[in-house]
Amino acid sequence: MLNKDQINILLIEDNPADIYLMRNGLNNSEIFHQLHLVVDGDDAIKFLNKESKYLYAPTPDFILLDLNLPRKDGREVLEELKNDSRLNKIPLIILSTSEFDKNILDEYDSKTNKFIIKPFDMKSSKYIIHEIEKFIKNNI
Repeated sequence: MLNKDQINILLIEDNPADIYLMRNGLNNSEIFHQLHLVVDGDDAIKFLNKESKYLYAPTPDFILLDLNLPRKDGREVLEELKNDSRLNKIPLIILSTSEFDKNILDEYDSKTNKFIIKPFDMKSSKYIIHEIEKFIKNNI
């Protein structure tokens, strides 16, 4: 186990296969965590702002953000995070299917962020979880 108390991870992802692989990978990792899931950008912002059904949601210690989301896409979520002093220090990993999206992190302007290319499969899932473990060790 990582030498940390339980961390709250917010996964913002709409693809059921990616959710399954991420959940499974995290459950088999050294990360002592509670995983919270939202499947669109609107609910992500509500969760982070503790609105509506998320009134008692914890502030995440770490965010996994897919860029291609329904209702409000990940770029819009990222922009709101960037402009909110309560939220812009939360470490995050951006998940995307496109290498072209990598420059989005430069716009976010934070040293505690990472970009990972999807799609996931069992082999790449292990690599991704390993990268998340390293990231959490260094940033949380």
